[in-house]
Amino acid sequence: MAPLTLAIASLAVAPVLSCTSVLFGPGATADGSVWVGQSDDGEGAGDARLVWVPAMDWPAGSKRPVFDYGDFPRIVDSERKVPAYFPTDKFNETAGKIGSIPQVAHTFGYYEADYAISNEHGLAFGESTVSAKIFTTPVSKGGPALLSMYELSRLGAERCKTASCAVDVMGALAEKYGFWGDDSVDTGGESLLVADLETQWIFHVLSADERKGGAVWCAQKIPRDHAAVVSNAFVIGDVDEGSDDFRYAKSMHAIAKARGWWDGTGKLHFTKAFSAGEYSSHGYSGRRMWAFWSAVAPSLGVEPEYDVYVDAVGGNFPVSAKTDAPGLTRGDLFDKIYRNYYKGTKYDLSAGAAAGPFGTPIRVKPGEGERAVAGSCGSDASPCETWERSIASFRSTNIHLTNLAPKASPVLWFLPYAAVAGVFLPVDVVFGPTPSALEGVDNRAPDRSKAFWAFRELAQYAYPRWSVVEPEIQALQKRLEGDVTVAADAVIAAVRELYDSLLVRDSDGWDYDAAARVANRVGYPAAWLDDIGYTKGTTYACKTTCP
Repeated sequence: MAPLTLAIASLAVAPVLSCTSVLFGPGATADGSVWVGQSDDGEGAGDARLVWVPAMDWPAGSKRPVFDYGDFPRIVDSERKVPAYFPTDKFNETAGKIGSIPQVAHTFGYYEADYAISNEHGLAFGESTVSAKIFTTPVSKGGPALLSMYELSRLGAERCKTASCAVDVMGALAEKYGFWGDDSVDTGGESLLVADLETQWIFHVLSADERKGGAVWCAQKIPRDHAAVVSNAFVIGDVDEGSDDFRYAKSMHAIAKARGWWDGTGKLHFTKAFSAGEYSSHGYSGRRMWAFWSAVAPSLGVEPEYDVYVDAVGGNFPVSAKTDAPGLTRGDLFDKIYRNYYKGTKYDLSAGAAAGPFGTPIRVKPGEGERAVAGSCGSDASPCETWERSIASFRSTNIHLTNLAPKASPVLWFLPYAAVAGVFLPVDVVFGPTPSALEGVDNRAPDRSKAFWAFRELAQYAYPRWSVVEPEIQALQKRLEGDVTVAADAVIAAVRELYDSLLVRDSDGWDYDAAARVANRVGYPAAWLDDIGYTKGTTYACKTTCP
């Protein structure tokens, strides 16, 4: 390859720290299809746009620009030749470019959000940021590394038709140009689930050296009848050097041994060697893995409680496993996994005083109040967080799940908001461009013709009165998501209609019967009233009148 050239520009930061990615091989689903994807759980300022990157031919000697993709707008650029990112009157300064590498002659078309999602040949991805014992910074910050997972996933989508090709390309490029994640032990590594219809891989990567860059990477192919989940921590266990099911950086074993993380005997356990464990709180990763396996393979008996995460990988937490019969369905994936907030378990986020009178499963990120009560935690000294972290998240910028089926075009089910209050929309991957309801979303300007804003508006109304409105929302989701041909505009219209009807019926603490023109009392649940000491307040009730 030609020497690396750099063009340093302004650098945005995109904190996408809490994604849950899943993968199901064809033998793990009820219909023999493959599913792969993720929730993209950010920090409130993420770019919700779904963008189609068209296939392109490039002249000999072309350079492929490398970017650090930030919060909204993700980038501003003309070099990629993607109209969604062209400079405009609002954003007219190129932002995000940090370097370039040699371009290939032809790049494939694909959908992307913060990461590549799926390409025209049925290659698809699901990302999750993870902790790592080695981490470094990009060249734009004076560091040694050029490629993040933002770009590695895109390079795989642009240059490969198969998952095996993508694993090899991403690994080789990460080693050559250096991999960087967040500048933190908590979130310095990355994981990517990579799938086509025939082959499915788990891909892990971290920096090889804080000052010299490079990359340590490892990929494990999972059996076709297995599923896998990654929830912000590495999951690959023992690496079998003699098996075709593993691919990895040649330096991986030497680096682990030199740093004292492997004694050089027996199999290298990747997670024990390179993972820094769970970030934020104990249970942050493992509890989601328990919820996942409890939903798709309860016969495994995965336990929610464990002592040390890295020691549980390969034991309590399988790297991959068969699903229980009859296998996963689309409804299972949407409802039992991405809308899972541990309902009915001891970790139920909709139960207890913290859920409020109407059982909201939402727990906002901790702020100064939590710091005052619990102190600071993590490498960035954020306020300590002790809420359970479920798969369902209020702060999803998007959730994308690609379905690969024999003799059919890949279908991307895209939800540009949180799963509990939104609707997954089907998008044909081969026949872009992006539906208008999913493109051109502006974080600063509500536009109710966009799915993101329609879902967000419904959520803000629904969360405080969740137990009252959840049945109607679930009924709408079930009806719309059961139709693989439903148009995005029709979904938005239905969501807006539901919002309007709930606004009429459930405002101001009333259950208003519009037909009868009667407002009925709702009140508060008795259990919650007992929790707050309803009968022990500063006033008291009288049976008739008070003297």
